[in-house]
Amino acid sequence: MEPEGVIISISIPTLYIVTHYAQPSPVSNLSYRANVLKISNQKYNDACNTLISNSSMQANYGFLELPLYEVICPEASENDIESYLLSQINEIMVYGDNALLSAEFEECLVVLKEKHLKIGLVLNCRAPKLVRKWIESSKIGGYFDNISISGEVGFHKPDCRLFDDCLAKLGLTSMNCVVVGEILQTDVLGAIRTNMRSIYVRHSLGLKDVDMVSLDDVILAELLEETEVIVDRFSDVGSGLRLNSQYDNRAVLKVGVYLTAKKRPKFNAFFSFEYRRDIDFINLSDMDSLPSLGPYDVLVVKATDLLVINDTDSKRQLELFTQYCEEYPNMVVIDSMEAVSNVIDRLRLCEIIDGANLEFKGRCIRSPPTFQSTQSDFEDLINFPIICKPLSACGSRDSHQMAVVLNNQALGYFLSAEENKEVTWVLQEYINHGGIILKAYVLGGFCEYYQRASLPDITTKVLASPKSSILWFHSHDPVDPNMYGTKPKGYGELKEDDTEFETIKYLSDELRKALKLNLFGFDVILDKMGTMYIVDINYFPSYKDNPYFPQMLVKFLIHKSQNEGSFIVYKGKQKKSII
Repeated sequence: MEPEGVIISISIPTLYIVTHYAQPSPVSNLSYRANVLKISNQKYNDACNTLISNSSMQANYGFLELPLYEVICPEASENDIESYLLSQINEIMVYGDNALLSAEFEECLVVLKEKHLKIGLVLNCRAPKLVRKWIESSKIGGYFDNISISGEVGFHKPDCRLFDDCLAKLGLTSMNCVVVGEILQTDVLGAIRTNMRSIYVRHSLGLKDVDMVSLDDVILAELLEETEVIVDRFSDVGSGLRLNSQYDNRAVLKVGVYLTAKKRPKFNAFFSFEYRRDIDFINLSDMDSLPSLGPYDVLVVKATDLLVINDTDSKRQLELFTQYCEEYPNMVVIDSMEAVSNVIDRLRLCEIIDGANLEFKGRCIRSPPTFQSTQSDFEDLINFPIICKPLSACGSRDSHQMAVVLNNQALGYFLSAEENKEVTWVLQEYINHGGIILKAYVLGGFCEYYQRASLPDITTKVLASPKSSILWFHSHDPVDPNMYGTKPKGYGELKEDDTEFETIKYLSDELRKALKLNLFGFDVILDKMGTMYIVDINYFPSYKDNPYFPQMLVKFLIHKSQNEGSFIVYKGKQKKSII
């Protein structure tokens, strides 16, 4: 389909030039801006440094929208804001032929109107009255069918909600609208997050859009890769739209998605979100619907419930799945049932981890000593305290209900209790780790990890009774550090370690090969000697810490279907803006 509308996403300096048809007069920036805000130069400098070093501020606001007013001048008047914005414009502008830019921009608007397209304008600015005055008093004001300004909408580029606001007021969808932008990390990234096509105008205004924000070169490269059309001038946007039409008839990837009943509600966004230009997601409620809704390019399957329940109907559905995969051998399956079945057996999982012979820079990485409760000689091979875990790692909330057992007497009491006899237990040596756990999430070749507070160090002291020496907890619930008495010094402190960063990346790559999985999470702890242990692996976790997981999964599926590699590792404590 041809686009029905265009959203132009530009910066305040560009807006000033195209509405005033001139460049502002130079001023002494630092002193002028500090004077505008009625503060000292030093205080202004300190505020800027604080905000510029905050990566989440950069991701949410972009370099021109550092929220100084919220920090040091929340009651600034409209005149103060105008003076402040003009000082910003002066600071970042490279003086060139701005009259030419103005003419090119107006030519762009004329061409778009001749094509009978709706035109929207999206701006980052905390002074909406000011910029509306600039636009309405200029001769380009009549070209726009809607203007969405962050100061009115409440969201800043690259937040997709600002672009959604403009789409709604234009009466368009992301399917039939194109974003024209001049800055990668606000305009193009905003288009990607809203699932719109983008045209990047690579003009020579002189904005330091790459240098002002500390984005990784890899991320900038990915933004350029995601941009469908790149032009050098606004006057080339019309021809860019024609180039953009080559994507109208491109193949749509058809992806069937089967999820457990528990997981399904969390992924409703995939079936309502407008990914339709790239992927058609098919929601499979059961395996019986596989043939009627297929064939598929890719099947994404989390069927751990069928593997664990293992009743007659579950076996039948698994057989249907196997037959369908055999019928379509070229279909990409994420992930294989055989590989997933290894992850839901905690004992088998430990065998795979230890069998992978993981070692990085002289550091051996393994699982803690682990045995099945029915093994007769485990007491001679394991040290207390221990964690008792259900053998099955998936299928129900009970599979994550665990207990720390402090001594042998308490273990005998635990295993003989009637309520525990129906469960097959895995006994794993408890490793004291200073109350810190590293939680890593893997999506193909992409990996990120976060440091979280965990169980504190525990001694094997004998309490009043065996029952009181059994300490229950749920691995998915927040940990109460006082459940075992006084929390130790340094409990839950988040530490930085470059070697740790590299080790997690190494583990994600090696575990992906050993497990033959693409979607999984793993938990890592370090003892006081620095020995690293993998204590848990979960298939297809929630990825709840990553707000851009849907977009990343889409990109991964496209790469996977084309047998391409992907991604990099991000550190959760220093999370960067990612797509």
